[in-house]
This record gives sequence, structure tokens and C-alpha cells, in this order.
Amino acid sequence: VFRSQIHYHSIWRDRARDYGGNFYTTVLGTRDVTAASVFGVYPSPITAGSSLQLQLMAPATTASYTLRNLLGQTIAHDSFKGSTTAVPTAGLAPGTYLMSVKTPTQQEVTSRVQVY
Repeated sequence: VFRSQIHYHSIWRDRARDYGGNFYTTVLGTRDVTAASVFGVYPSPITAGSSLQLQLMAPATTASYTLRNLLGQTIAHDSFKGSTTAVPTAGLAPGTYLMSVKTPTQQEVTSRVQVY
């Protein structure tokens, strides 16, 4: 038995023990943002090489998208204006990809895209 381990365990137990003090939690309201309320990707699933359309639910002065594989590697990235853009899919291997969209008025939102 090492002294440092005994000391560590006693500190851990002290912090986990309730000494009768008052403990309050406050839940702050959060705004849920779903990908469907910000953008749509059509069609999904898609065959590699087909035209993948990205459509914002509200036009934006500037927006950007990032297409990543499940390892987090960026496959495609571009900025656009308006409400729709075409995303290149040539050379995509079959699998699952993550499409992230960011606009000046929204946080980054991510949706799944299937490629067959």
C-alpha cells in the first residue's frame, strides 16, 4: 500500500460524502436546434457521383458546409450564398458521412448522409 493512494482515496471519499449542507441545482433553458430545422440534404441515401443538394430552410447571406467521413476527415468544404447548393460526391466511397452546415445566425448543425 502506498501512502499517496491512501491519501487519494480519503480525499475522494471526503468529496463524495454529504455533510448535511444544502446543494441546489439550476437547470438553464436551452434552445434545441435540429438539423431538419436548419437544412435538408436530398437525396439521402445517394449513389456516389450523383448530385447531392443542400437546401437551407431560410436563405443566408453566407453559409458554409463541411462533409466529413466518420473518422472526422474533411471530404468537401465550401461556402455559398442563398438557400441551395450542390455538393460534389464524385469519388465518394460507399458509407456514412456527416454534413455540417453553419450560417451567421445559427450554430453549426450536423446531419448524416448515406452513400451507396
